[in-house]
Amino acid sequence: MGPKPNHAWAAQGEESGPAARVCAAPYLTRISDKFLESAQVEMKCDDRGAEILYSTDGTTPDQHARRYERPFEVTNKTTVKMRSFAAGMTPSITVARVLSPSEALTLATAPQPGLAYAYYEGIYRSVYDFAKDQPVATGVVERPTTTICQRTNWVGSSFEGLIQIPKDGDYTFYVAAKDGGQLLIDGQEQFESDCRKDAALPQQATLALRGGYHRFTLKTYKCTDAISLTTDWSGPGFERTPIPKEVLFHPSE
Repeated sequence: MGPKPNHAWAAQGEESGPAARVCAAPYLTRISDKFLESAQVEMKCDDRGAEILYSTDGTTPDQHARRYERPFEVTNKTTVKMRSFAAGMTPSITVARVLSPSEALTLATAPQPGLAYAYYEGIYRSVYDFAKDQPVATGVVERPTTTICQRTNWVGSSFEGLIQIPKDGDYTFYVAAKDGGQLLIDGQEQFESDCRKDAALPQQATLALRGGYHRFTLKTYKCTDAISLTTDWSGPGFERTPIPKEVLFHPSE
């Protein structure tokens, strides 16, 4: 996928002294790691003049790796690793992304309506702070809600279960959680927000999903003031709307 890179500048970058600036890390322009039939891989680097070397076989790119020149497609699960190189600069860190086809879950038994929730109380400044705590309360709710909270500050909550995707397509999820939240689909983080300094800023993520059941996890925390939480989605054939209770489930015991 392109000619061999310029070994002269690559070697110069590797041998630069401690004072040499580190080249900006490359990145993929696509946000989602999931795709239906294929995924276009487009790489960029914010350092002008830098070249990106990459691999798709799991190896760490060095000056002998392939040079990125134009977007390409992958159709199977692929680990893309990339580094930026530039003359007079230290090569960037290695950035890895795993792109894979979206697959719906196969369930042995029919799931039950609603999401399993856990409610926490403590000094939480991120969704990770209550990971090791014992919940104050647990149960099942129809959809994510703040009504499970027994006070208005220093609380955390998690909602876990399944979301039923109507049909194959691109779906966008919107979450506004004050003070912050994290959304995972099929165990993969879609976004994490920290809104302690502002209002409940909305976050959104678009990803390709197969029709069927997918794992759904939403975690939120609140430090002070009023609690607020909205969870919306949009997809093939429908505009943005609150995620309905009819598509949220939890596995049968």
